[in-house]
Amino acid sequence: MTKNWMIWINRALLGLIMIFTFLAFFYLWKRPSQIPIPKLSEKKMILPEGAFAKTEEEYDRIGPPLLQLKFFPMTLQLPDLRNVIVYYGRNERPDANEGESLLHFSITGSKDSESIPPGEPLYLVYDKDQPRIKYVFSPNNKETSLWIEAVPLDKEASVSVSMRNEYGQVIRKPEQFAQFNLKEKQMARYGASRWEIGKWKVDGTLLARQRARWYGKDLFLERHGGEEYRDKLNKQRIDFGEKDELYSIYLGEGDGAAWIGGKWKQVSAGEDTQKYPLLVLSKVEDRLLKFDLWDVGGKGKVSLNVIKSTETAAPRNLEKEFKFVGARTRSQLMFEVKGERILISPKDWYLFTEGKWVKLSTPEQIDAYVDRRVTGPLFVIDEIFRDDGRQLLVGLIYNTARTDVKLVEIPLQQGATPVVKDSPKPLPRKNVEEAEEEKTDEEGEVEEVIPEGQEEYIEKIRERYKGKIPEEHIERIKTLRGSFDRKNGQ
Repeated sequence: MTKNWMIWINRALLGLIMIFTFLAFFYLWKRPSQIPIPKLSEKKMILPEGAFAKTEEEYDRIGPPLLQLKFFPMTLQLPDLRNVIVYYGRNERPDANEGESLLHFSITGSKDSESIPPGEPLYLVYDKDQPRIKYVFSPNNKETSLWIEAVPLDKEASVSVSMRNEYGQVIRKPEQFAQFNLKEKQMARYGASRWEIGKWKVDGTLLARQRARWYGKDLFLERHGGEEYRDKLNKQRIDFGEKDELYSIYLGEGDGAAWIGGKWKQVSAGEDTQKYPLLVLSKVEDRLLKFDLWDVGGKGKVSLNVIKSTETAAPRNLEKEFKFVGARTRSQLMFEVKGERILISPKDWYLFTEGKWVKLSTPEQIDAYVDRRVTGPLFVIDEIFRDDGRQLLVGLIYNTARTDVKLVEIPLQQGATPVVKDSPKPLPRKNVEEAEEEKTDEEGEVEEVIPEGQEEYIEKIRERYKGKIPEEHIERIKTLRGSFDRKNGQ
């Protein structure tokens, strides 16, 4: 039953499909090839007559209008640069010419800065690709249609803004944008643009990293430097480096040193120093030196300090190592130092190094000590004082840093104890030159210092060996005999 019902349904659907197919073909066969378009009749529109229509003569009698529109073409105006330009002050290096010192400017949020002389133009360009501030400095200050000029004031700058339109006319409107003052701000440095001197980045630790040490004034050069070192009198000595790279500069308040050839060199501020970084000693305190360090363009100044190093006092009791033995001549004295006999004369220099006293006798040795290539306590034999039968060898002992000095008096008699005094001033007695003038015989020969009771013995030696042995041998016999007699209590 169900099967027959399904068959009849299928037959009915097939019949409907055949009927619709026949009707479609019949429509396609009967339709016309062209479809006519009917023409619409034109309907004329008649506007209503104006209620206020008047003749032209009547309108003319009304007269001109009460209000009129006036046309103004668009004109350029100055941009507001008051919050765009940053003023970082002027070049205040001591060697900068006051009338030519550069003024430093930057753009808000920019790492770049430019410098111009007072009254000179600084050109800007508009850059729409900038994220916030759309203005940048023109590369190499190439001329553009927008520029500023500035004049320095006290901690600020007076800025004038100008712009040129397409006709070459200079625009100075509105007035509040054309002229304004900018307060001075401290320059900030960014990452890669940080200032460097040689291999060192500049910050508050620069001098410490350069091994700068300060002990005070160089007392040795003040007493013995002479005309060659007169410019170093009353100056603070600052040492840099170590060992073979050690060097020193001498500065007073207001003096400067330029970074030349990888070293600080004392200079007189002027046009010749403007192309170098400049270090200026601004203040000397009891335990502190204060410096101002300027970069080449004077854009940045860094304050630096050097704390006074611990002074090495003059060695204690070194003078006791000098034991008087006798006098070879009036100006040559024999001393025993650590079991070794040495001849000492006024103006001799003895340096204590590697545990022993070494005489500085050659120009090379003296220059090495003066330039501090070799260091150590120094015993300078100053002079021999004679007064009322007393004889004293007077000298000065400098400490290693040459910032401390002690006055030493060694009595020229055996067993006497040297006397150390703090004052380096000479004693108020006759010096060796005056004593020699008073004790010179008629022939102009200087009287020799001979141990008491030995004059007769020495004369016999002279007569016996006269013309047979050199005079210096007799001097040697005299000294040895005097020493031998004293050791045996004679």
